[in-house]
Amino acid sequence: MLTLKAVGFVSSGSLFMVISLMLFDLQLFALGIMLLSFVTVTKLMRVKVEIRRRLDTERILEGERITVKVLVRNTGRREAMVILYDDLPSEVRLVQGSNRQALILESGGRTTLKYTIECPLRGHYSIGPMRIRRRDFFNLYFEEETLETTSYFSVYPRVPELDKFPVRSQQTSYLETMPLARTGLGYEFFCIRDYIKGDPLKRINWKVYARRRLLMVNEYEMENLNDALIIIDARELTKAGTPLNNPLEHGIKLAAALADFLLKGRNRVGLISYGGGHNSFVLPPAAGRNQRDEIMSVLVGIKAEGADGYRTGYEMARPYLTPRTTLILISPLDDDASAVDTAKEIMEHNRFIIFSPNSYEIEREVAGVFTTKHTMLELEKRVLMDELKGFGVTTLTISPTVTERVAEVG
Repeated sequence: MLTLKAVGFVSSGSLFMVISLMLFDLQLFALGIMLLSFVTVTKLMRVKVEIRRRLDTERILEGERITVKVLVRNTGRREAMVILYDDLPSEVRLVQGSNRQALILESGGRTTLKYTIECPLRGHYSIGPMRIRRRDFFNLYFEEETLETTSYFSVYPRVPELDKFPVRSQQTSYLETMPLARTGLGYEFFCIRDYIKGDPLKRINWKVYARRRLLMVNEYEMENLNDALIIIDARELTKAGTPLNNPLEHGIKLAAALADFLLKGRNRVGLISYGGGHNSFVLPPAAGRNQRDEIMSVLVGIKAEGADGYRTGYEMARPYLTPRTTLILISPLDDDASAVDTAKEIMEHNRFIIFSPNSYEIEREVAGVFTTKHTMLELEKRVLMDELKGFGVTTLTISPTVTERVAEVG
């Protein structure tokens, strides 16, 4: 695109040529040709620039920073004036340097631009595309171009330490080994059988040998670790509040802490999110470090969409239920008529734990005042929790400071 300066040169050159033809003046004609030729030659001498972007990491935790380096090189034969602008996601903050720069590079020259962004909110993000504006040395024209150089990175939720949460239950623990009614590795006596060559000596029942002079071996009941299914409410209403302070974000942090804690105990853990749209995920129960990475990757991508109730999440979990699978629901339970009936059905066969973020407390914090509406929401929540406790459900509420504490209801 021509600048005003170039337009003036072209207009003057064209005017001189027209006047020279009218007056038969060769000097004016030569002047007009010279001005037009100057603009044309400058236009043909296009500025050539190569740009590459590098990130120092592609995975970080909430609140951490990423350093972005932009490598710029002038591959043309003359000096180049360049203005760069790197598109950033609206959720990140620029804390050092700038994503917009104006440069003057000599022929073959290169430079590195560096800036740092802070990422307070989990999610999958992209940097780019890069927008570039080139100017010639005489400022006669400029070109704007969008370079599809996109870099991707992920921000993972921080995992709070679960042992800081005062969670209590009438059971010895929420998740413990369970007998499988068959012989194997365990601690509970199952039966006694004849000795077979190769059996370890420590399993020989020496009391029976002393009485009957027969070698008999103790068998123990095989034990296995329980499965746990963490079910996250990701309906659209869970984003009520601010981007950093809403029921969904608190629930995801708690889900990450629960998954990390249970997997460290060698339990099999699965993850399900419901709500509708593109936020419905099913990750079957599994154990190990790979499962932890899979769970964290799913948690990063969950967004608040849809209005499907908990019944939908339970139907998604049904194929993976075993007789003593523990279901852990993380939901504010707002506007969900299916929660009570579904809890009745679950308690007939499985253990059920509900962690419920206090949506009314979040709204009160955001609004800065306590209104009658918040009082009614609090009363409705208490009535619902008491009803669920009547069925034997372990119910706990999550305060807005979910990373610091969890308080038991009742």
